[in-house]
Amino acid sequence: ERSKIMVEMQNESLTGASWQYNSCYGGKDHDFKSEVITKNATCTEVGKKDVTCSVCAVVVTEKIDATGHRYGQWSQTKAPTCVSTGTKERSCTVCHDLESIAVPVLGHVYGPWTVDIEASCDNVGVEKRTCVLCHGFEAQNIEPKGHNYEEWSVDTAPTCTEDGVEKRICMNCDSFETRALPALGHSYGEPEIVKKPTFRKTGLESAVCEKCGDVKTTSLDKLDPKEYIDIICTCIVVAVALFTVVIVYIIIKKRKADLPKT
Repeated sequence: ERSKIMVEMQNESLTGASWQYNSCYGGKDHDFKSEVITKNATCTEVGKKDVTCSVCAVVVTEKIDATGHRYGQWSQTKAPTCVSTGTKERSCTVCHDLESIAVPVLGHVYGPWTVDIEASCDNVGVEKRTCVLCHGFEAQNIEPKGHNYEEWSVDTAPTCTEDGVEKRICMNCDSFETRALPALGHSYGEPEIVKKPTFRKTGLESAVCEKCGDVKTTSLDKLDPKEYIDIICTCIVVAVALFTVVIVYIIIKKRKADLPKT
C-alpha cells in the first residue's frame, strides 16, 4: 500500500508534491524515524542521509555537518633559535591532516659584559658579552680614559731674554704636554758713570744685570755750556781767593822779618 502511495505521489503535480512533502495525511506532521546514510561526513565535507516518514513513506534527504578535524597534541618539528623561528605540527586523528604553526624566536640570553680590549688615555676600548644559548656575542665601545697628568715641572728654565719650557707627564701612558714660561727680563743694578760728559762730548754710564751679567750702557747728554761756565767762574773765584790769601800771608811774613830785633 505504501509503495503505491509513493508512486502516486511521484506522479502528482509539483503543487501536490509540495503539499505532500510538507505534511503527512490529514495535514499532520511527518513521522520521520528511519534514516539511511548515503554519504558519510568527513572532517571537511558534509555528508547526506535519507529519512523516511513511517506513515506516508515520503523520503527526505538531509545533510550531515562536517565533523571537523580532531587534532592530537602539538609536537616540535624544528626548534627555534636565538634569531630564527621554529615550527610545531599536529595531525588529525581521523584524516591525518597536518597543521603547522611557527614557534617564536628565543632571543639572545647574554652573560655579563667583559673587557676585550682595554681603553687607553686616547683610544677607545671594546667590551663584549656572549649569549649562553648560541655563543653569539655583541660588542660596544669603552670611552677613552683621558690623561692623568702630574704637576707641572720646569723642563727648560727661562732666561732674561729667552722663554723657558715646563712639562707635565701622564701617569698612565707617558704622554706629555708642554707650555712656555715667559722670559724673566733683565734686573739691572744701579748705573755707574764710565765717562763723564762735558760741554763738548757726551758721557757714558753702564749697569750690570744681577741675573745674567749683561751690561747695559746708556749715553749721557753733553753738559750745558752755561753750567760749565759757572763751574769755571767758580773755580777762578776760588783760585783768586786762594792766591790773595797766599800773597797776604807772604806780605805779613815779610814785614815781620823787616821789623828790628829787640
